[in-house]
Amino acid sequence: MLFAAARSPLRRVPAVAAVCISCCCTHICYACRDKLGATSREQKQAVTVLTDAAGLVSSSQYSGKEPGIPVPGFPEYVFAADGQAAAQRELAKSCQRGKGVEVNHRLSLELYRRAADLGDPEAQGALAMRMAYGLHHPNSFDGASIRHFGRPDEASALLYYFFGAANGDQFSQAALGYRHTFGLGVPKSCWTAVSYYKPVAEAVVQAAVDAAKNTGPLGSTSGRGLPHVERIRLNVHANQGIKPDRQREVLQYYQYSADRGNIDAQTTVGTLLNFGTHGVSRDHAAAAHYLQRAAAAGSDEAMAHLGHMYGAGLGVPQDYEQALKYFKRSAAKQNPLGLYGLGYMYLAGKGVEQSHQTALKFFQQAAEHGDRDAHFYLGAMYMHGLGVPRRSLSKGFMHYFQAASLGHVQAMYNVAIMHMTGKGTAKACKPALSNLKALVEKGPLAAALQAGHEAFFRGQHAQAVMLYLQASELGMEIAQSNAAWMLDRGFTHAGPHAATVATTLFKRSAEQGNVMSLLQLGDCYYYGNGVEQDWVRASAIYYEAYKERSPEAMFNLGFMHEFGAGVPQDMHLALKFYNMAKHTNADAALPVYLATAWLRAHKAWQWLRPHVPKAAAAYIDWLFEVRPAAGSSAAAVGTSSSSSRAVSGDVSESGSTVTGGPKAAPALPPSGTPSTPAAADAATSSTSRESSSDGVDSDAYDDSQERWSWLWWLSPAVLIWKLDSFLWRLAEAAGIGGSSISALLEDYADTGETILLIVLFAVLVLVLRIRSQRQQAVENRIRMALAAGAGEDQQLAQQLAAQMGLQIPAGLTAAQRPQTPAAGSAAGSPGNAEATANSSTAGPSSGSDSSRAVDSSSVRANGGGPGVEQEQAGAAQQ
Repeated sequence: MLFAAARSPLRRVPAVAAVCISCCCTHICYACRDKLGATSREQKQAVTVLTDAAGLVSSSQYSGKEPGIPVPGFPEYVFAADGQAAAQRELAKSCQRGKGVEVNHRLSLELYRRAADLGDPEAQGALAMRMAYGLHHPNSFDGASIRHFGRPDEASALLYYFFGAANGDQFSQAALGYRHTFGLGVPKSCWTAVSYYKPVAEAVVQAAVDAAKNTGPLGSTSGRGLPHVERIRLNVHANQGIKPDRQREVLQYYQYSADRGNIDAQTTVGTLLNFGTHGVSRDHAAAAHYLQRAAAAGSDEAMAHLGHMYGAGLGVPQDYEQALKYFKRSAAKQNPLGLYGLGYMYLAGKGVEQSHQTALKFFQQAAEHGDRDAHFYLGAMYMHGLGVPRRSLSKGFMHYFQAASLGHVQAMYNVAIMHMTGKGTAKACKPALSNLKALVEKGPLAAALQAGHEAFFRGQHAQAVMLYLQASELGMEIAQSNAAWMLDRGFTHAGPHAATVATTLFKRSAEQGNVMSLLQLGDCYYYGNGVEQDWVRASAIYYEAYKERSPEAMFNLGFMHEFGAGVPQDMHLALKFYNMAKHTNADAALPVYLATAWLRAHKAWQWLRPHVPKAAAAYIDWLFEVRPAAGSSAAAVGTSSSSSRAVSGDVSESGSTVTGGPKAAPALPPSGTPSTPAAADAATSSTSRESSSDGVDSDAYDDSQERWSWLWWLSPAVLIWKLDSFLWRLAEAAGIGGSSISALLEDYADTGETILLIVLFAVLVLVLRIRSQRQQAVENRIRMALAAGAGEDQQLAQQLAAQMGLQIPAGLTAAQRPQTPAAGSAAGSPGNAEATANSSTAGPSSGSDSSRAVDSSSVRANGGGPGVEQEQAGAAQQ
């Protein structure tokens, strides 16, 4: 059993009081569960109370007046009729995150479903997210893992999103804002999207202001208190060994350097401890210690931070005079933070007489150095006419815009509102929507993305996918790219429909301008992963990526033009695309060299083919063909319809052109290459048969394909493709896929690095073989020299043999060595007589070969003859 089934004292109080007490206990429990540094015991206690408040009890111990509601998939539990929706929602979060209880996504789903039916808006948003990706089915989860992606229920998802947003759920509001932005299942409407994003953005700004109320002048508007989210792309960083505690390790390094007197390290550590960012707990006293040491050594940055701390009384007694002193010393060195702090002191009249003109002067100097807070206050002063000759909305908007571009939270909101109302600038929806969306992605909802990063590097892949999907519904492009990458690589083994979800996420990421996702989307259409195979659509997507200067897209377009896959066959254009890929990225030199070498062979065959008998030409055509998979509707190779559709660019979900894009398909061969010769026969269409056989009878062509189908395996395209797949699978099986092999293959998308490894390995084998042959030749010459007899050559050969460690038997003595016969007596020797007899009895079948064999044997029997003796002497001398 997962949860304790203890009776609650809440059952013995009146119903209204029980509801109130239950709600209070629920908020207290999940506050204790989510507090920083909560122990495992506290989390378990919180889960126990939440379980009872949610009405989740054992079916054997339930004794309520009304019949219990069974929990689908968990016959041992029932829901009590008086269970609280908020407690069920928070208990579902505990099951999803594994706080105080083991991770159980299936039970979490049923808890969300029950709470949503009771009207909880946050649970409705969570359930809608699962419905949008087909994770609401009973077989979707298996404990802590994702078992199966089913058919999405977009209609129900939108309905739950609508009710959740209407009741104030920020996640539902942001999800509907994103969907209206791109028209995903709802009408595409900029102003409707703005209306959904606006309340969420207001909550983000308010949270930043509330968190910074006690941080003094420097932290009053810069958006501290919001979650720190790293922009990690798994297709780049997944194989670089990033650890979840990397921030702690960096801090330890800086602390070590700071303790040894490094001024920059002291300033950095003091700043991190002062503001509590990047996963570091806030400690104002320790921050003051490091900053004072750095300021004493002359660090203007440390002086500015100390001025802030003295002005707000953080870790030191509040003292405006000390703050003003540090600000002035820092401003004298033109430090932008010191200039801003000095301007704020004059603007607020803290420690000095209030002067808007003096504040304006210091703010302008700080803004010239790129300080975002100074830009924000300048915008406010121009908007309200403080310290300026006259009020100017346009200048105020200009400074707000500069601050917003630097990431200032309040400035981003002000710019959006000014665009919406047309104050200080032209009324425009798209800039307002862009700022509001970016602001929402800085808020508490974006913490799911950071949690997804940490779960991935801990090896909790199902948890990471769920968190990335949650952030994807907010429209966070990095989350969409990472979730699609994980599903495409099979990290969750979530069934065949996972490819469809991955393709959908690649589309959405590409719509937001990710070129790598655009390339991945082209690969999906090229190979038929998650969508029907369509080479024409793939070529259109690659062309969009080519316009973004993607070398992978250039290489893929060259390949497709070479073989006429989805585009007209054009060798000259293919060569141009190959060369462009090489000039765009120098790392593509080797793949381009191999591809152009094969292209020359392809062109040579096209020139030679009319002069070759048609029956024989059909056999060789196997080497220069790519074919779509069996049953696919990929366009015929090199047809005119391909060219007319290849530039259409209709690749997005809503029918609009995706302009954005990702890794190339394996260079050789394209996705349509069948996995077996039999599959190749089945996949060959009548059009391609006619074009390849060039008038040959179709039955004869089929027979020739069946007889010579083994030639298909000799195609360099197939060999390279198969070898690349084999090497990667071998590396994954050996457990080294995430280290050296991955770093070399770079996501194993392009076979160029694999080809380089193969070439280097072949060269190594060749060098070793040449050295072995040379060693063997030297040994043979030494043996010949030793067998030649006494002399200086034999002594030199013995020395070389001793140095090389050769095991050579002792040479024959002069008495044992056979005597060389005189010239002219070889014919009468017994050995020759025997050899002659053997040759005479060999029969006519031996012919001249047998006579040559006899002559050579007679020479060896008589000591080798004078010619051989001279040769041995020469070899020994050499």
